[in-house]
Amino acid sequence: FAWQPPPTAPVILQVYDLGQSDNAQALNRFLRVFSAGMFHCGVEVYGREWSYRGGRRGGTGVFHCLPRRCPDHTYSESVLMGETFLSDSEVCNVVGSMQAEWHAMNYELLRRNCCHFSDTLCKRLGVGAIPSWVNNLAETTAAVEDKVSSWGRLPSPPRNLPSHRSPPPASGMVSPPMPPPARVVPPQNFFSWSQVQEQDPRLSPPARQRATLRAPAVHRVVSPPLDRSMGQSMGGQVSPPRGTYSPPMPGMNSPPMSLLLGGGQASPWHAPHPPLGAQA
Repeated sequence: FAWQPPPTAPVILQVYDLGQSDNAQALNRFLRVFSAGMFHCGVEVYGREWSYRGGRRGGTGVFHCLPRRCPDHTYSESVLMGETFLSDSEVCNVVGSMQAEWHAMNYELLRRNCCHFSDTLCKRLGVGAIPSWVNNLAETTAAVEDKVSSWGRLPSPPRNLPSHRSPPPASGMVSPPMPPPARVVPPQNFFSWSQVQEQDPRLSPPARQRATLRAPAVHRVVSPPLDRSMGQSMGGQVSPPRGTYSPPMPGMNSPPMSLLLGGGQASPWHAPHPPLGAQA
């Protein structure tokens, strides 16, 4: 017997304008200039046209109809893809395996439509991919949508960033205790007794002692004496011992000097005292 080549069957891509309106046909004629358009397509082999559609019901979205007779769309043109070496039964097996993969509820207009199904079927029949202009508009729109969606997402923070906290001490090591906060004391100005005498040389030592004893309470230093080291940190100013009199600075509110010298009426600040010049 002479060798005979295996039987082959032509594979034809049937292209339709999406829908049945005249506007869709006019739009596709315009977009075709840019190698794009809104199309529906199916694959014809062995007298049947196979395609894919979506739906809310469960089950497969793969269906077949007569060539160039899809009821929901308007026929546009046919594209010869080549010839397949598969028999009719083998083609039915290929389509049957795809029915379990292409469910109606998984249909997506931009990423999983009839053009994607036709492209997959043509590859499995051995005739290659469908022309790019058939599904160019859907793929371009999907790419733009993905790009815009990526702009709205915030970038994730990088991992393994250095921590701003100090590392914990190693096991067996005790951290030294923190020193207590320094006591902040406002600086004060004090006058020595020589300065008091320089301001009023009429004061004799007994009168100075009486003025000290009769000094108003508001001018007595009632806070505990400060540490000398703290005084040095404040500029060398150290508080005088408790119970001593510190005359106010010039310009500050203070009792009249006549009260300190013994003149005038007695006030609740000091007790009665003999006139100035009397012996202590």
